[in-house]
Amino acid sequence: MSLPLSSILAGGVLAVGAPVVVGGGAGVAQARVRWVHSSEVLEIAPLLSGGELLLTGGAALLALKPAAQAEYVWSLASRRVAALAVETAGTGRHLPAELVAAADEAGLPLIELRQVVPFVEVAEAVNRRIVSDQVTSLQLADRLSQALTERIASSGAQLGPLVELIAETLGLHARVVDSRGAVLASGGPEAPEGARGPDAELSVGGIGVARLELVGGPEADTELLETVLARVRSIVALALAQQHRPSLARLAEDELLRLIGAGGGGDRLIELSQAAGIRADQPVAMAVVRRPADGPSDIEQRARAALPSALLLVDGAWVDILMPLGGGGGEAERERVLGVLREAVGRAGLTGALGPTAPSVRQAAFSSPRRAPRGGWGARPSGPTRSTTPPTSSWSAWPRGRSPAVPWTRSSRSPSAS
Repeated sequence: MSLPLSSILAGGVLAVGAPVVVGGGAGVAQARVRWVHSSEVLEIAPLLSGGELLLTGGAALLALKPAAQAEYVWSLASRRVAALAVETAGTGRHLPAELVAAADEAGLPLIELRQVVPFVEVAEAVNRRIVSDQVTSLQLADRLSQALTERIASSGAQLGPLVELIAETLGLHARVVDSRGAVLASGGPEAPEGARGPDAELSVGGIGVARLELVGGPEADTELLETVLARVRSIVALALAQQHRPSLARLAEDELLRLIGAGGGGDRLIELSQAAGIRADQPVAMAVVRRPADGPSDIEQRARAALPSALLLVDGAWVDILMPLGGGGGEAERERVLGVLREAVGRAGLTGALGPTAPSVRQAAFSSPRRAPRGGWGARPSGPTRSTTPPTSSWSAWPRGRSPAVPWTRSSRSPSAS
C-alpha cells in the first residue's frame, strides 16, 4: 500500500519541518509513498526499491560538487524514489540551484525542510499509516473471500451471484470477460463506455481463459482493488471452471494465438492449429485492432460476425486476429479480408492493421503487426523467417484517411493508418 505524497505534505508530523517543494513539482500529484526512510549515505540508491520518501540532513549531499549532486538525484530517480526531503534548518541557506535543476529535469520531487523535524517521528507516523491501510485492505479482502466461500457453500459455484457480491461489497462495477471480449458475468452500476480498472487473469486447466475486472471511478483505490483481486481470483476461477469450462478447441485456439504472439513455433504450433481447425499448410494472415479507452466495446463481435472463421484473442488494449485464407492465400483474398475488416471495424473509427500473408501457420508470427518491421507501414518484413518462403504482401492499415497514428516499431508503438 502507499499514500499520496501530497497528503503527507499537507499535514501531519512532516508539517513541523515547514516543507517546501522546490524542485520536481510536476511529479508531486502523481507520486505515492510506499515507505519513509532516512539516510545520509550517498550511495543509497541501489538499496532502495521504489516509492520511498527519503529524508536526509543534507550535510554530505550539499558538500558535493554540483555534478555529483545531480548524479545523486538521478540515481534516486532511476530507482523510482517518490521524493527527496533535505533539511536546511540552521544552515542559513536554501538548496542550490543546480540541485533544484537536476530534480526538475529528473522529475524527482525535491522538498526543502526549513525547520527541524525529528526524522524518526516522521518515519513512524507515515509508515504506521501505510501499514494500517494495508491491514485494512487485507481485512476487507479476507472478509470478501469468506463471503464468496459461504455463497458457494449455500448456493453453489454460480458465477453471476459471485460477481454481483464482489461489486456490491466494493461499490463498483465488476465483470468477468473471456479472452474474446465477451462478458460472461457482471454486477454493480454500469461502467462508462470504455472504462477499465485493475484486472486479474482467471485460469482453467492452467490456461488463462478470462479476466476479472474491477472498474471503479477516478477516486477508486487501485492498490486496494489489486489486493482484493489477489484474494478472490481463485474463487471466481472455480465458478468459471464449473459453469463456463471452455471446449478443448477453444483452449487450443487461445493457446495458439498466445504462442504466435510470443513468436513460438515447432510441432506444438501445428498440433494447436489442427485442433483449432486450421490446416498446417493453409495460408494465414494476422491482424491487430487497438481498443481505445473511449472507443466501442464490440470490436470482437464486429470482427467475428464479419469473419466467422477467424480466431480472436483479447490481450489488454489489443485484439489479435488470426485469419485462415482461402483461394491459396493470393492477393485477391487478402484484399477481400482487408476490405471486410475496414467495413466491419474501421468504419467505427478504430485503427487496425493487417499483416502480410504467411504461407502457413508456421510463419504466422511474422505476419503479426505487433512484430512489424521498422520503417513504418508499407515496408516488407525483413530478417530470417522459419520458412524458405517469406510472407508475402505489404502491411496495410485501416481506416484510411482517419485520425493520424504513430508508426509501428518493434519497441511497442501502435499501428498507424496508411
